[in-house]
Amino acid sequence: MTIPLQAYSLNREAPYPKAIAGSLLARTDFATLLGMFSREQQGAIANNVDTWVTLLLQIINASLDGFKVLEDSRIFPRKAFSLTTVPDYEDGGLTLGEWFRALAQAPGQQRDLLTTRNYASIISSAPAGRQKSVLDKQAEALESLGGFGAKMDPALITGQPQRPIFEFRTLATVYTDYLDLAGKAFWDYIAYAHTL
Repeated sequence: MTIPLQAYSLNREAPYPKAIAGSLLARTDFATLLGMFSREQQGAIANNVDTWVTLLLQIINASLDGFKVLEDSRIFPRKAFSLTTVPDYEDGGLTLGEWFRALAQAPGQQRDLLTTRNYASIISSAPAGRQKSVLDKQAEALESLGGFGAKMDPALITGQPQRPIFEFRTLATVYTDYLDLAGKAFWDYIAYAHTL
């Protein structure tokens, strides 16, 4: 998510924020996705927040040609979207550092600020240089990014883990009646592969 977020934005290829997700849009928020890591992994991130932020910025910067983002870079660069109804996120909007640090909290305390619901937390504190009316418009424009919050798909079989919800944004005609089952089976395959 972090790489397309900056790359699409810098190239002005996206009409609005959720378009930067590409083919798969996470409807389950990123805090919940990180909460699926083991408690040890979550603890390692929470205990090394500066390293976490630095690594994410390095990943983004390695994918960008001729441009560099910093911790205080806004989540979307100036005039990142082609639709004129989308507000400019450079006007006091969320920074990469704020987003990454909120995700790097202790297990169960992570928050995904890049959702309409949680963006309000930066609105409520509205420090100098941030106008509530502008932040309200920015939050609204996020639409369904992580819009389901902690909601997950149920497990296929009792005892199996629940699965995060993703929206196929460019899915063409579906020729099967078992897409849901196939998607969940694929998720189980990935989860199993990570245990080997």
